[in-house]
Amino acid sequence: MYLGEIVEIGTADEIITNPQHPYTKVLRWATPMLDPEQAEEAMRESPPVRKIDIPDATNPPSGCRFHTRCPEAREACRQETPELYGDDRRRHRTKCFRQDDDHEYWQSPEISKTEDTEGTASPVDDASADGTSG
Repeated sequence: MYLGEIVEIGTADEIITNPQHPYTKVLRWATPMLDPEQAEEAMRESPPVRKIDIPDATNPPSGCRFHTRCPEAREACRQETPELYGDDRRRHRTKCFRQDDDHEYWQSPEISKTEDTEGTASPVDDASADGTSG
């Protein structure tokens, strides 16, 4: 779940070994490895998120709620809420347009990696115009 919505559902083994939603991939990345060598290697990887700012849960962003932090986000993600896509036989379903090869997501422009998006709290929001706090 992310901001109160299911983003991926399936067996524990399927989700852990084959995460499909970008948020699930972030959670998997943030889980410490038990093997010290794997842990060291993982520490060298960059986090698979665009921003560290977390959207306000009382005023979630439009469209896909994870689009403000998603490294795969495109304009379609801002404007439309994805459904749960997936294979009913395996019962592994993901709430991400990237699971639908025919969705307009693929023709939609990418969201800049540094672009501020609506619905997020920024550290500068608390500073006054002259650069001082509160």
